[in-house]
Amino acid sequence: MKRKVSRRLDAWRQSAEWRAISRAHCQDLNRQRALLPKCGAARKRDGEPCMQTAMPNGRCYLHGGRTPKADDWHRPVWPKGHPRAVEKMNAKLRDIERARKKREARLADLSPEERQAHREWQMAHKPGKAVDRKRARGMRKANAAARATLGVDQSYPPSPELVRVTRAIEALEKLRAARSAAIEEFALGAFD
Repeated sequence: MKRKVSRRLDAWRQSAEWRAISRAHCQDLNRQRALLPKCGAARKRDGEPCMQTAMPNGRCYLHGGRTPKADDWHRPVWPKGHPRAVEKMNAKLRDIERARKKREARLADLSPEERQAHREWQMAHKPGKAVDRKRARGMRKANAAARATLGVDQSYPPSPELVRVTRAIEALEKLRAARSAAIEEFALGAFD
């Protein structure tokens, strides 16, 4: 249901003063927009630089500014709250499936040597974010350097909890072996 606007507010919006304030605000926004960095990508229609306002990566929303970056570049951005969200999502799913089939066809066309090289490359690259891998690598190097500097022995005595759990496991294994033997003895004796 459309909200009713009071007559006073409606009259204010139609006044000359309101128009002057709106016009000044629009002119101020346009002045600020002129100072913002521009996209600069070549336009299709005439080859001139695009004059749209650039996003943080240096391109406008039409020329790749909305493209995901860093570790999430390959993850699809699902539509939210759009009237045609279901259609858009189905189109994205079709694109993902098409890319999967294309990737499989490319892998099927590889020679055995190329396929082996690709498999080795996959095994060498751990999944996850590059930032996390880099941080873990740095921590491992720092820890190794600290151990080398301090001369720390890598072998640690087992914790009391580990000793307790190990003993409990051994006791349970003995109990299981005894019960298994009893079951086998019973089964053999019952049907002789």
